Amino acid sequence: MESQQRFNVEQDFYSPIQPGEIRVLKAVSIKDLSFELQVVPLDKPPKYGALSYVWGDSTLCRQILLQGKPFWVTGNLFIALDRFRRGFDGNSVAPLKKPIWIDALCINQSDSEPATAERGAQVQRMAEIYHSAEMVYAWLGQPSDERCTRLAAAKMAEFERLFTRYVALRKKSKDWEAVSQTSNLFQDLANADAKKWTGQDESTIQAWQGVAQLWKSQWFRRAWTQQEGTVPEVDNLLTRRYETILRIPKKMVVKTHLLFGNAHTTWTAITAAWQVGGLILNADVPGSELLKDPDSDIAFQRLFEIRFGRALRLKAVDRFDLLETINRWYMLRKKSLFTEAAPMDPLETLNKFRLAECRDARDKVFAAMGLLPSLRARMQVDYKRSTLDTYICVVSSLLAAPGASLDFLGYVNRTPSLLAALKQRRPDTEWENFPSWLPNWCLPLKFPPLPKDLHVEITKTSDGHPLKDKTNATKGDTRTRTPVYNACGRQRSPDIVIQGRLLRSSGQNLDTVSGVMWLDTLTEESSKVLARWQISTDRYLDDKEFYQVRYHVSCADVKYKTGMEVSPVDRGYAIGPLIWADKATLTEEQLVEQSIMTYTYNTLRRYRALCITARGRLGLVFASTVVGDSIVALAGGQVLYVLRHTGTAEERDEYIGEAYVHGLMDGEVDGLVERGEVSTQTFVIQ
Repeated sequence: MESQQRFNVEQDFYSPIQPGEIRVLKAVSIKDLSFELQVVPLDKPPKYGALSYVWGDSTLCRQILLQGKPFWVTGNLFIALDRFRRGFDGNSVAPLKKPIWIDALCINQSDSEPATAERGAQVQRMAEIYHSAEMVYAWLGQPSDERCTRLAAAKMAEFERLFTRYVALRKKSKDWEAVSQTSNLFQDLANADAKKWTGQDESTIQAWQGVAQLWKSQWFRRAWTQQEGTVPEVDNLLTRRYETILRIPKKMVVKTHLLFGNAHTTWTAITAAWQVGGLILNADVPGSELLKDPDSDIAFQRLFEIRFGRALRLKAVDRFDLLETINRWYMLRKKSLFTEAAPMDPLETLNKFRLAECRDARDKVFAAMGLLPSLRARMQVDYKRSTLDTYICVVSSLLAAPGASLDFLGYVNRTPSLLAALKQRRPDTEWENFPSWLPNWCLPLKFPPLPKDLHVEITKTSDGHPLKDKTNATKGDTRTRTPVYNACGRQRSPDIVIQGRLLRSSGQNLDTVSGVMWLDTLTEESSKVLARWQISTDRYLDDKEFYQVRYHVSCADVKYKTGMEVSPVDRGYAIGPLIWADKATLTEEQLVEQSIMTYTYNTLRRYRALCITARGRLGLVFASTVVGDSIVALAGGQVLYVLRHTGTAEERDEYIGEAYVHGLMDGEVDGLVERGEVSTQTFVIQ
């Protein structure tokens, strides 16, 4: 952006715009790539398209004409405009024949104060800009091999045609179970292409080379793509009543066009190719390794989840979500787990943006805000704020919301290796002095926070009637969500003041860590450690109870369903020796239970350790915990927390991570305070 600004700052291209207005580009001469800016109201705009793309290297700029004057744009944007000028195979997509919105051209990108204020105001409405657009054009880049690109586009189009036809035929007969078995279709397609691939069919191999090239596009990993590229299609295809048949129009309007080279595709087509490609890869077809790209898989799955969630919230289904929707709605009809589309959770949504790429660390938050109306209502996009102040503003906004909690502390990553790596990449004082209590959205979170909600299956409808065959669920039915823990007791509202980089909170110091052991497979050394711990707890735990408590602690006392839940489904759970038993010796029922134990244990064990406290309690803590750290309860916190005294003259602590301590997770702190065993104090966390 810097080089582009340097070239363009000398010319006055922009006049001020009012709140509620945007600029769009109108082509004066497509041949000459000459455009003029038009100011239009966003609530009643003309039909326009919106471009989503990767800015690319800002030092490799090319010229177009804007307002009759030379204007420099990044190389990738110029390549996109040049391709739009020349057209695409089939001439079915023509982005420049109608007004188009492009951020680099329609928003003043200079560093002046008015331009910075305008940029913040426009980014605040970015989600609305893309949602209001008639078409969204996603430029995935210029592939290196045009022949592979054409073959890939043809193959994906064939997958889409067969998939849509498959669904339409089964839907017509109201055979929901057959409709849900789309995996059979994809397996057949994978088997056919695997056979051709093995037989060295050149066109098949080149087609998949083109698909692999497409998947590796940086666009899928870009932070803003998660907002711009997940706009649901305009058709309201599905109502939320079980008895309503899925209605698929004969001709569906495509809103988002994925453009690469001289070809284009749709979300449905690329999703089908992703499904088929995965099956080919699993079949170990020689040469299919080119389809393996973990980073692309993660990015693609993240986009898939966001887009599906946005469609649910609009009570609509778009082409991209057709596959997942059919499967999920069939499952809901059959199992009666009717789930209302709750608003996106701000912390989980921000967490999805951690691995996404962006030039400006503030955009990890600003891009996510487009998906979070509740956060957008309390926080303004402001590029005059530093990254640190932006991240602090997120926490302040969350704490100002109704039902505020301390859940944000579960998204703090204090892994030393990651902190060191970040400082090496960004060696400036702002990152070195980053508050320990503040989630850093530039750091990946490689472990889940301790669970905060139980998702319990409903047994009655909203009017009190039992669910029979699970088809009489109504709009008010939902899986109940109840708090998992209540470590803070009666202090259920946060009592927090943020002063600069300091966080002040009332709470109680409950215990001190006296031993730490990584959660891992038992070794001879760890067995000795556990034996020593057992002696220190014998005042209230006998031999059997010690190991029972240890098994509860190892899974934080909760139970997950294997691979099916993002939240636990039960409290009071414990893993046991069954988890390490030889599968060959187990019954079918035991294998199921072992699978649940393993999934639950593996979900919670990452970057966590067992600990014992000075008072002989067993706990589960963040792996950076050391002997001498304090276990505290903070007002408004469901779980407990580990703090470390800084050793300075000021009474300040460093935040380490969340903690589960057996016997202190259900309001026991109230009794400790009443008996005078602990007292309420103010913690100052830096």
